[in-house]
Amino acid sequence: MERLTQQLKDKQIHGNIQEPLAVYNQIYLEGRLAVPYHWHEHWEWIWLEKGELSFTIDEKKTIVKENEMVFISGRILHEIRSIAGIPSIHHALVFMPEIIESNYPDQVTSEIIKPLIQHKLDFKRIVDDKKDHQLIKIMKKIIDIDLSNDPQKYMEIKINILKMLSELCRQKLIIRTKTTGQTDKRDDLYRAVSYIQQNFNKKINVDQLAGLSKLSKEYFIRSFKLKYDLTPVEYINNYRIYQAGKILKKGQQNVTEVALSCGFPNISYFILLFKKQFSVTPKKYQQKFNDKIIK
Repeated sequence: MERLTQQLKDKQIHGNIQEPLAVYNQIYLEGRLAVPYHWHEHWEWIWLEKGELSFTIDEKKTIVKENEMVFISGRILHEIRSIAGIPSIHHALVFMPEIIESNYPDQVTSEIIKPLIQHKLDFKRIVDDKKDHQLIKIMKKIIDIDLSNDPQKYMEIKINILKMLSELCRQKLIIRTKTTGQTDKRDDLYRAVSYIQQNFNKKINVDQLAGLSKLSKEYFIRSFKLKYDLTPVEYINNYRIYQAGKILKKGQQNVTEVALSCGFPNISYFILLFKKQFSVTPKKYQQKFNDKIIK
């Protein structure tokens, strides 16, 4: 089964056609970050400024700590979650790698950028930058440029992306891979995750998921919990709440309609879970974003 299904593909647009990159500054003072499994063609570089986060990247779960950086190349499945209620602040640069690829086959393009895009080379996933902070300095520069009103900021960010690549090379943090990507790998639990994300608005039971994964119910639950730090039911509810939050931001449906469209026939239960995840009721959450749109 192909793991990189369209259902798991990130549909969010990062930047635009002319400037296909985006910088995100994420503050979660009460934890509660829950980005479900997804993949995209973009590269994603993340600096964890404060706290701790749980990353699962290409089947490997890692706790990322303060001042560590994460480098994710394109077409790699990954998810990010808060750990209990630990506060965190992280910054992410998401961009299409082709923006730094040259049509002229110079040394940088032929020996570094193209092999990275083709998965012949890859980044060391988690980097501890506490020693000399060179990578973090470049990331801070990118963040500052993005927040500025500099009309040339897209060009300046591109320059700093190349500086980051140069520093990664200098520190020997770009390594040769033994495979050309992950599209031929198989993992029965991904069948369940893909099914959940495709059918979150319908009734889903654990017996169904265990059957899809070709595992006994008990072994499936244990394996799922070990990989995702959540029971299957918790994962289903978290993903439904994640989708509900996205719909509420648009302000086109009321709370009851959103709850039903996300697979929650019990509205009170939906409100309870939503408040637990976002610290506000669905109605207040929707009003907050509607106020921003009006302003």
